[in-house]
Amino acid sequence: MASEYIFKDGNYIPVGGKADIVDGKKIKANSWYIVESGEWVEVDFTDNVFSRVISNKSGVKKVKTERGKILFVVSDDKGNSAHGATIKEARADLVYKAIAKFDGELPKKATGAEWVGIYRALTGACAAGVKNFVESTGKSLDDTYTAKQIATLIKGQYGADKFVEKMK
Repeated sequence: MASEYIFKDGNYIPVGGKADIVDGKKIKANSWYIVESGEWVEVDFTDNVFSRVISNKSGVKKVKTERGKILFVVSDDKGNSAHGATIKEARADLVYKAIAKFDGELPKKATGAEWVGIYRALTGACAAGVKNFVESTGKSLDDTYTAKQIATLIKGQYGADKFVEKMK
């Protein structure tokens, strides 16, 4: 077990850690925990949002943020995770992240969902901003578009210059 401690009043106090066995009970590997009121509490850091895990069922985590907001966290088999106010919202955001690791040449044609991932990977645009933009256009993420069509559509938007530069 590896724990994190603070030094307070001449004593080391555990404040968090990572472990496989606590008090003789096997806990989840590759999970993070903190100690609150003498109890181990699983925590989550998806999208750099610190939260306490309330439940974890069928691959969906229900979490509570430091500010008391309830969120849902979903993951895919490629290591991508996303959070949202609802499971549906989290799954929708996961679509944006699932393909946001683009580092190659722009394709001549791709689906709207693929372009979203490519755009976010190239520009660093946030999920909420891209999502709002896509919704405002009324375009389908399932339809196929050319790079030129996307360049025209995003003109004047955050990161559009980087996208156009990548087309050259």
